[in-house]
Amino acid sequence: MALRIVSADERLSAAGAKTTMAIFGPSGVGKTSLLKSLPPAETLCIDLEAGMKSVQDWPGDSIPVRTFADALDIGCLVGGVNPSADPSGFFSEAHYQHLVQTYPDLVQMIAGKRIVLGGDLILRSANGSAPAEG
Repeated sequence: MALRIVSADERLSAAGAKTTMAIFGPSGVGKTSLLKSLPPAETLCIDLEAGMKSVQDWPGDSIPVRTFADALDIGCLVGGVNPSADPSGFFSEAHYQHLVQTYPDLVQMIAGKRIVLGGDLILRSANGSAPAEG
C-alpha cells in the first residue's frame, strides 16, 4: 500500500450521500417490513430468514442464503475485498475473483442495485458503494 494524502475534496466526494445503517428492535415490530418502503428496482434483499414471510408480496429481487459458506460468499461480493485478509482466505482478492468468475450474473445484479438489505441490516450504502469498513 502506498501512503498518500487525501484532500478534503476527495474525501467529501467519496462520502457523497453515503448512508450505512443497522436497524434494531424486538421481534415483531416491523424491521423486515421496512423492505416494502424501499424501491424494488434498486434494492436487493439477501434472504436470511428462510422465505421472508412478512414481505413475500414485495416485488424486488432476493437471494436466499441457507448455508454459512453462501453467507461468506455473498458478504464478499457485497462488501468487497478485505486488504488485510489472508491471501488464500475468505474476503481475499483470490476469494473475490473466484466468486466473480463463478457467479458473473450475480456480480452484475449486485452492481446494479443501489441498496442491499440482509435480514434486518442494510449491507450497502444508499449511494451504491460498499461500506469502507464493516
